[in-house]
Amino acid sequence: FNPDAEIAFIDLSQIKGDIEEAKSSIGSSSVTESQVRYWSKRIVKKLIRAAFWLTVTRERRYTRDLLLCVDTFCRHYPSHQDDIRLALRYFVEPTSDSQELRAYLCGFGSWVANEAENMFIGNTYTNCS
Repeated sequence: FNPDAEIAFIDLSQIKGDIEEAKSSIGSSSVTESQVRYWSKRIVKKLIRAAFWLTVTRERRYTRDLLLCVDTFCRHYPSHQDDIRLALRYFVEPTSDSQELRAYLCGFGSWVANEAENMFIGNTYTNCS
Protein backbone atom coordinates (compact mmCIF):
# COMPACT_ATOMS: atom_id res chain seq x y z
CA PHE A 1 0.00 0.00 0.00
CA ASN A 2 1.48 3.29 -1.11
CA PRO A 3 -0.40 6.21 0.47
CA ASP A 4 -0.79 9.48 -1.38
CA ALA A 5 -2.21 12.97 -0.84
CA GLU A 6 -5.70 11.97 -2.00
CA ILE A 7 -5.98 9.25 0.62
CA ALA A 8 -4.50 11.56 3.26
CA PHE A 9 -7.11 14.18 2.38
CA ILE A 10 -9.96 11.74 3.01
CA ASP A 11 -8.79 11.05 6.58
CA LEU A 12 -7.58 14.56 7.36
CA SER A 13 -10.77 16.20 6.13
CA GLN A 14 -12.68 14.48 8.94
CA ILE A 15 -10.57 15.53 11.93
CA LYS A 16 -12.19 18.93 12.43
CA GLY A 17 -15.66 17.35 12.64
CA ASP A 18 -14.35 14.65 14.96
CA ILE A 19 -12.90 17.30 17.30
CA GLU A 20 -16.16 19.25 17.28
CA GLU A 21 -18.14 16.10 18.05
CA ALA A 22 -15.86 15.26 20.99
CA LYS A 23 -15.98 18.81 22.38
CA SER A 24 -19.76 18.87 22.10
CA SER A 25 -20.09 15.48 23.78
CA ILE A 26 -17.87 16.38 26.74
CA GLY A 27 -19.29 19.91 27.07
CA SER A 28 -22.57 18.87 28.65
CA SER A 29 -23.05 19.58 32.35
CA SER A 30 -24.38 16.03 32.74
CA VAL A 31 -21.35 14.31 31.19
CA THR A 32 -19.91 11.57 33.41
CA GLU A 33 -16.24 10.83 34.04
CA SER A 34 -16.71 7.53 32.22
CA GLN A 35 -18.05 9.34 29.15
CA VAL A 36 -15.09 11.76 29.19
CA ARG A 37 -12.67 8.82 29.37
CA TYR A 38 -14.46 7.21 26.42
CA TRP A 39 -14.18 10.41 24.36
CA SER A 40 -10.58 10.93 25.48
CA LYS A 41 -9.55 7.57 24.12
CA ARG A 42 -11.66 7.86 20.97
CA ILE A 43 -10.63 11.36 19.87
CA VAL A 44 -6.91 11.07 20.62
CA LYS A 45 -6.70 7.86 18.60
CA LYS A 46 -8.13 9.78 15.65
CA LEU A 47 -5.88 12.75 16.40
CA ILE A 48 -2.73 10.59 16.44
CA ARG A 49 -3.65 9.04 13.13
CA ALA A 50 -4.50 12.43 11.62
CA ALA A 51 -1.14 13.80 12.81
CA PHE A 52 0.55 10.84 11.13
CA TRP A 53 -1.33 11.57 7.89
CA LEU A 54 0.37 14.99 7.86
CA THR A 55 3.63 13.12 7.20
CA VAL A 56 2.41 10.42 4.84
CA THR A 57 3.25 12.14 1.55
CA ARG A 58 6.86 12.56 2.72
CA GLU A 59 7.13 9.15 4.35
CA ARG A 60 5.41 7.22 1.55
CA ARG A 61 4.38 4.53 4.00
CA TYR A 62 1.32 3.71 6.04
CA THR A 63 0.69 2.27 9.48
CA ARG A 64 -2.22 2.02 11.89
CA ASP A 65 0.14 1.33 14.80
CA LEU A 66 -0.19 4.30 17.15
CA LEU A 67 3.41 4.10 18.41
CA LEU A 68 4.75 4.18 14.84
CA CYS A 69 2.38 7.06 14.03
CA VAL A 70 3.75 9.02 17.00
CA ASP A 71 7.40 8.25 16.21
CA THR A 72 6.96 9.22 12.56
CA PHE A 73 5.17 12.44 13.45
CA CYS A 74 7.92 13.36 15.94
CA ARG A 75 10.59 13.09 13.24
CA HIS A 76 8.77 15.61 11.06
CA TYR A 77 7.35 17.89 13.76
CA PRO A 78 9.85 17.83 16.64
CA SER A 79 8.39 21.01 18.16
CA HIS A 80 5.13 19.09 18.77
CA GLN A 81 6.64 15.95 20.32
CA ASP A 82 5.21 16.71 23.74
CA ASP A 83 1.75 17.31 22.28
CA ILE A 84 1.59 14.04 20.35
CA ARG A 85 3.07 12.07 23.24
CA LEU A 86 0.37 13.51 25.50
CA ALA A 87 -2.20 12.19 23.01
CA LEU A 88 -0.65 8.75 23.35
CA ARG A 89 -0.78 9.06 27.14
CA TYR A 90 -4.47 10.04 26.94
CA PHE A 91 -5.05 6.94 24.81
CA VAL A 92 -3.34 4.61 27.29
CA GLU A 93 -4.63 6.44 30.39
CA PRO A 94 -7.74 8.36 29.31
CA THR A 95 -8.44 11.54 31.25
CA SER A 96 -11.75 11.96 33.05
CA ASP A 97 -11.32 15.74 33.22
CA SER A 98 -13.50 17.32 30.53
CA GLN A 99 -11.85 20.74 30.86
CA GLU A 100 -8.40 19.24 30.47
CA LEU A 101 -9.44 17.31 27.36
CA ARG A 102 -11.22 20.33 25.89
CA ALA A 103 -8.13 22.52 26.40
CA TYR A 104 -6.00 19.87 24.70
CA LEU A 105 -8.37 19.67 21.74
CA CYS A 106 -8.44 23.48 21.46
CA GLY A 107 -4.64 23.50 21.49
CA PHE A 108 -3.02 20.58 19.70
CA GLY A 109 -6.28 19.38 18.16
CA SER A 110 -6.82 22.75 16.51
CA TRP A 111 -3.20 22.81 15.34
CA VAL A 112 -3.58 19.42 13.62
CA ALA A 113 -6.87 20.51 12.05
CA ASN A 114 -5.22 23.72 10.81
CA GLU A 115 -2.26 21.86 9.35
CA ALA A 116 -4.64 19.48 7.61
CA GLU A 117 -6.67 22.31 6.11
CA ASN A 118 -3.56 24.27 5.13
CA MET A 119 -2.22 21.19 3.36
CA PHE A 120 -5.28 20.84 1.18
CA ILE A 121 -7.55 23.85 1.36
CA GLY A 122 -5.69 26.82 2.79
CA ASN A 123 -8.25 27.60 5.52
CA THR A 124 -7.70 27.91 9.26
CA TYR A 125 -9.68 26.24 12.03
CA THR A 126 -10.12 28.25 15.23
CA ASN A 127 -13.47 27.24 16.72
CA CYS A 128 -12.81 26.71 20.42
CA SER A 129 -16.09 28.09 21.72
